[in-house]
Amino acid sequence: MTDTDMQMVERLVYDWCTSEARGTHSARALAAVYASCYMDESNLIRLADLRALDETRLNWALALVRGYVESRLAVPWPRAVALVALYDLMPAEAA
Repeated sequence: MTDTDMQMVERLVYDWCTSEARGTHSARALAAVYASCYMDESNLIRLADLRALDETRLNWALALVRGYVESRLAVPWPRAVALVALYDLMPAEAA
């Protein structure tokens, strides 16, 4: 996956979580993966939540994780914070 593809996935995930799927369990799970790529010191992801994702969204989540691990993903701070707020993702002990 190229850096351009990585940024396209980043945009697709953000757009999907804030519009088409807003408020759904699957969007919350994907938003947690997305925000975790920026806020890597927070416990935002629960692996069991990933079961809510269909194959397409799971592939997006895996692409985000791969981009993070390979240092090829740039998650914009305002988008990460927006998803954390929209889905109330901060763990109680970190809040």
